[in-house]
Amino acid sequence: MNIIINKKINILKLAREFLVVLFIIWSLNPMANFYSRYIGFGILLIWLVFAFLLRPNVFFVSINKGFLLAFAFPLFSAFSSLVSRNEINATYFMMTFIYFIFWYYYNLKDYTSMKIISFSAVVYYVIIAVYSISRLAVDGRLARYLAQSDQSRTILYAHPLLANYTYIYSLILLAVTISGILFIYSNSIKRTKKLYLFLCMLSFLIVVIMAQFMIAILLFATFLVIMLNITRKRTYRNIIIQLLFLILLIFIFLNIDTILIFFSRLSTSQTLKTRLNDIRFLIKGFDISATEALSLRFKLYLDSINTFFSYPFFGVGYTEYRMGGLVGGHSEILDRLAYHGIIGAGFLFTGVYSNYKYIINKMNDKSKKIYKTIFIMFIFVSLLNLSYSIPFLIMLYIIIPFGIIVYEQYHVNDRI
Repeated sequence: MNIIINKKINILKLAREFLVVLFIIWSLNPMANFYSRYIGFGILLIWLVFAFLLRPNVFFVSINKGFLLAFAFPLFSAFSSLVSRNEINATYFMMTFIYFIFWYYYNLKDYTSMKIISFSAVVYYVIIAVYSISRLAVDGRLARYLAQSDQSRTILYAHPLLANYTYIYSLILLAVTISGILFIYSNSIKRTKKLYLFLCMLSFLIVVIMAQFMIAILLFATFLVIMLNITRKRTYRNIIIQLLFLILLIFIFLNIDTILIFFSRLSTSQTLKTRLNDIRFLIKGFDISATEALSLRFKLYLDSINTFFSYPFFGVGYTEYRMGGLVGGHSEILDRLAYHGIIGAGFLFTGVYSNYKYIINKMNDKSKKIYKTIFIMFIFVSLLNLSYSIPFLIMLYIIIPFGIIVYEQYHVNDRI
């Protein structure tokens, strides 16, 4: 009798893990925006049923303060939509359950399930990277086409395995996390797995460079150096390496104009040439109005800032992307302040930060360095670009913390 019960429990557990992996892969799919959102809702709802049936006590414990605080923003958004007679954005409610998924598995202390979930997502990201590299080698502007807000145009190029804007920026968070794990837990990781992790990072780096997202490239390089600096022990060897890095950075800074001109002439991509020249003009203090990309971006930031100061408490509301020019649409932090004001955006920022704070308190000191760096990196991404979406939250609150915690546990108990 006990054997039969155990088999049924194992089947339910297998179904639960399959559903959460399916939900994550479905949500990370670069074409997810083109499908019905109710498919994702359906998968999540069925997973919640299995999660409750298998461990009802853990289910209720996972409804903690962080999860409840995150619910404030979708409730505010729904109330605001009702008052202004606009459609309620139900996706905000679904996004809140991303925090719940983390807390459920953390309270289970099921490190095997955490490993399966994070590994599945990383494998999917590697597959996207490899496919994207092959496509970008043929047409280097594909990723730029997919960064457009007009879905009637992006649908012409979209593919479940082709990197888009959201993939690229969530990818750099994952890549820097892998570097941190390699730096900190190097002695606990077998050589073959070190090689796999390095190849993952290499594929991610190649696709980011080929996609020609200059802000993503700069953030990736900057935080890779920061991660190296904060995770290495203060030995003479590491101090010498860091000094060499510092000398290299000083050399690059002093000769940045010459270096950018060199790579601009070397590149065959007109888009990349333009972006390199944008950086030259910005650093050298030239009139950036001469460079269309940067001047437009700063104007869009100012649009959101001006709208926020015009509607500081409850914002202008949300009916459509860019709101006819009232919102810039290129900075998550500034845009949310413009859309929802200090009150609504405050609810959103509180939910995001409080869950980060509760999660990082569950990690050891070494892992805290990695996760804190990634969260700071996320803030920079949010300031410079859009980031409050399901793929970003899954990456920041499920894939990355699961991966860090798994390596942390195996480091304590045995070699991975």
